[in-house]
Amino acid sequence: MMLQYYGAMMIGNPPQPFDMIFDTGSSDVWVRGYNISKECGTSLPYINMSQDTETISRLKYGSGDIGLQWTKEWMVLGTTCIPNQAMGVVAYGPLDLLCLSDYDGLMGLAFPAIKNANGLMPITYLQENGLIGENKFVFTLSPPKGNLTIGSTPPEIDTTDISWIPVSKATHWILEFSSLSIKGNITLDFNADAILDTGTSLIYGPEKAIAQVNEILGFEHILVPCSRLDSLPTLTFNFGNAEVHLTPNKYLIPWISSSSDSGSSNSKSYPQNNPTLCISAFQPIKYKSLWLLGLPMLTNRSSIFDIDGQRVGFTKAFG
Repeated sequence: MMLQYYGAMMIGNPPQPFDMIFDTGSSDVWVRGYNISKECGTSLPYINMSQDTETISRLKYGSGDIGLQWTKEWMVLGTTCIPNQAMGVVAYGPLDLLCLSDYDGLMGLAFPAIKNANGLMPITYLQENGLIGENKFVFTLSPPKGNLTIGSTPPEIDTTDISWIPVSKATHWILEFSSLSIKGNITLDFNADAILDTGTSLIYGPEKAIAQVNEILGFEHILVPCSRLDSLPTLTFNFGNAEVHLTPNKYLIPWISSSSDSGSSNSKSYPQNNPTLCISAFQPIKYKSLWLLGLPMLTNRSSIFDIDGQRVGFTKAFG
C-alpha cells in the first residue's frame, strides 16, 4: 500500500512545478522557502517571499512543527490559474521532513474554519467564482496512482451505492466513529471523533484502544510476518448506520524503513525493507478519544467529500 500520495502544481511567477500533498487534515497551502531549500543543499523548488513580513505562524504536525511566513502567489490548480493565492512559505521546520520527503508542499482540503491564512482556500476561490459545478472533491486511490477530482463526481462512480456519513464538526472532516467489528462476533465500542485525513499514512487512535485492536488481531510485536495476511479478518468500521470495510491488505502493511526513521532510538534494530515483514496500520497517539483515519481507509476506493452537504461518501472497495 502507498504511504503517500502527491500531485504536481505550478506555483509562483515565473511558475515552478511543486509536488503537493492534498491534505484533508488541514486547510492551508504551504511550500518550501529559500532558506529551507538552501539548508537542504539541493535544487529543490522553493518560493522567495514576494512581500516582507515578520509574522511567523507555527503549524503543528505529528512529524514536527513548521513556521510559516505568509505571502500571495499565482497558483495553477489543474488547468485553472488562481491569482494571489494566500499561502505559507516555510521558514523553519524538521529538515528530515522538508528535505528528504518526495513532496514540496501541501494544499489543505479541510474546512475554512481552521485555516490560518488571510485569504480564500483554493477550492473556495473556484466555487465562489463559478469555476466548478459542485462544491465537492473526490479521491480515487489505487496504488501506485491516485486521482483527485474537484467540482464533480467522476462518471464511472456508481452514486447509487455509496455509504454516506455526516460530518459531525465542520472544522476537519470529523466523523462519529461508533465502533469497530472484528471477526464478526467482536465489537469494540468507541463513540469517538475520527478525522478522515489523506495526509496521514496509517490509522492512529488512543493507546488503550489501539492495544485492544492489535491484541485481538494477534499483533504482539511491532513487526508482523506478512504470511499472516491470508488468516486475518475483514474489519468493519461503524459510523452510526453506515459501515466501511477494511480488508487485511489495507491494515497489514509491508515494512519499509526510510532515512527519516534514523531519529528513532530503536530504529536500527529493525531489518531494512524486509519483504517478509509487515507492520500493523493501527498505531497509538496520545489523545484520549480522537482517531486519525489515514490512507488505509481510502485506498482502493473512491471517497466523496461533499463540502456543502457536510458529509463523506465511500464507495465499496475495488481491490
